[in-house]
Amino acid sequence: MVTAGIANTNLTCSRTELVQIQLPSTGYSTCTEYLAPYIATAGGKLLHGAPSEPCLYCPVTETNVLLKTLGIDVQNGWRDFGVLSAYVVFNVAATFILYRLVRISKS
Repeated sequence: MVTAGIANTNLTCSRTELVQIQLPSTGYSTCTEYLAPYIATAGGKLLHGAPSEPCLYCPVTETNVLLKTLGIDVQNGWRDFGVLSAYVVFNVAATFILYRLVRISKS
């Protein structure tokens, strides 16, 4: 259900979810120059603030990445639906079968 509802969409970080990173005092003049190698590896999005303020970095920009951290793979949505359906059908059938075996008298 979660996969069908929020998969394949973009995220926008709120102000409280942004990571503030202070530029080192030597070697880098912009946030883009400093964080480009990290963003190329880990993903995310750099939001530019004022030059005198810290760099603002949003670590997650796609819901598929967020779902993957929760152990949900978007590509397996139909398989997971089939497993859930089999689980429900088995439990309903087991309920009626056990009721018949245990509660209905043999005479």
